[in-house]
Amino acid sequence: MKSIYAGCPMQITHIFPKGAKRLARIPELPREATVRLRWFEHYHKSKNASLTCRYFGISRKTFYKWKKRYDPWNLATLETRSRASKRRRKLSQKKKRISELKNKIITGFFFQVDTISLLRSGLKRYIFTAIDKTSKLAFSRMYKGATSFNARNFLYRLIYLVNTKIKIIQTDNALNERFNRTLKEELIQLGNFTPEPLLFKQGLTEWLIEYDFNRPHQSLGYLSPIEYLNNYQKVLPMSPSSTGT
Repeated sequence: MKSIYAGCPMQITHIFPKGAKRLARIPELPREATVRLRWFEHYHKSKNASLTCRYFGISRKTFYKWKKRYDPWNLATLETRSRASKRRRKLSQKKKRISELKNKIITGFFFQVDTISLLRSGLKRYIFTAIDKTSKLAFSRMYKGATSFNARNFLYRLIYLVNTKIKIIQTDNALNERFNRTLKEELIQLGNFTPEPLLFKQGLTEWLIEYDFNRPHQSLGYLSPIEYLNNYQKVLPMSPSSTGT
């Protein structure tokens, strides 16, 4: 194959699997794929990506993107991927995730617990929080002190709410930290805080019901924690009337 570079005749030879050039000429291969194949013919001859990019008028970013994708045994890798194909892949991944959730049977909760410390008008308050690692089911309650008595009281309530089906309790974790940040941003920072635990409990209970019963989670296939538990898990979740006990 002859070409002209900088005004001089040039014979192009290249390292490709036998028959690759013949495949490039079949009518089914799109024109843009054939052009990209010529990039790599030139590149394998010159051994210089910059010269190849200047010769064909393409950016180095574009060249390396296709170089990474290119498989000389499969020239279809040089074809443009359609957005429809990407949407199909995303849909396939979503269906796979839902199937994984359906098949992931858990007989007990794996709660991760933490504490939010607040100081308002000279008064310190502590919000104990817990969230299940799998279902994202959450529970929270505020106390006037971070004492062992209050911690035990919180755990007793948590155990009662999930019908004693707790397998593991873990502290200090990223999942609970994200939940704490969400609680502060969506409830406390919007002016819903009061230092009186019984009064604060009313707003906290309403927020928890919304979070557990209505909010969809991407990791759960866009189900709420309660929907996920009802559909896929063999555990008894809490009821709205008992969330704020």
